[in-house]
Amino acid sequence: LLLILASHLNIMGYAGYAPGHSVQELTEKQKALRQVESVECLEMIEKLFKNCAQNPAEKKYRKVKFETNAKIKAAFESGKSTTSNESAVQCFLTHGWVLEEGEMNERVLKLPEAVQQTFQDVREVTERKETLQKELQAAFRRRVAARSKAAGASSGGCCSAKEALLKQLEADKLERAAKGPVTTGSKRVDGALGNGGFSTPQDAGCCGSA
Repeated sequence: LLLILASHLNIMGYAGYAPGHSVQELTEKQKALRQVESVECLEMIEKLFKNCAQNPAEKKYRKVKFETNAKIKAAFESGKSTTSNESAVQCFLTHGWVLEEGEMNERVLKLPEAVQQTFQDVREVTERKETLQKELQAAFRRRVAARSKAAGASSGGCCSAKEALLKQLEADKLERAAKGPVTTGSKRVDGALGNGGFSTPQDAGCCGSA
């Protein structure tokens, strides 16, 4: 039995994968990127990395004041988690950046001169950003579908809110039809002459036609 099982595993491959298939483990950089839960934050990281990759000699791009720069601070803290800021910082640390103390005793990220930001780093951030966007869109569609299903159930078993609305419109139509057509004529309201504001030939003393 053991020999048969071993032979089966050799044919199928480890963990059910085809022979020759290897599971690629995530790098520390990729693991750090997966901890970022905000598209806005990933867009900011992508921009900052790209600036360094395109302008490696520009010192201004090699320093990030993430605690005093309003835009960067907002992006880093845009995640739902209270630790979203630290997740963003961790991404920089895994890409060779270091933490230093700034002029106002704040924390500052700096890319040492011996470290170069690569376009491969930028592409990995872009890929993670696009993947997260798809995940969030799929989660949104699931929530919408769940709400529609709940709305249909509360409307007497309708499959969707649209069907519930159509049924309500049909009910309104039947109710109007049940009331029947209008059969009561309009009533005259007496005016200044006592008969609706106009006089007839008989009122004027005429007894025949002209």
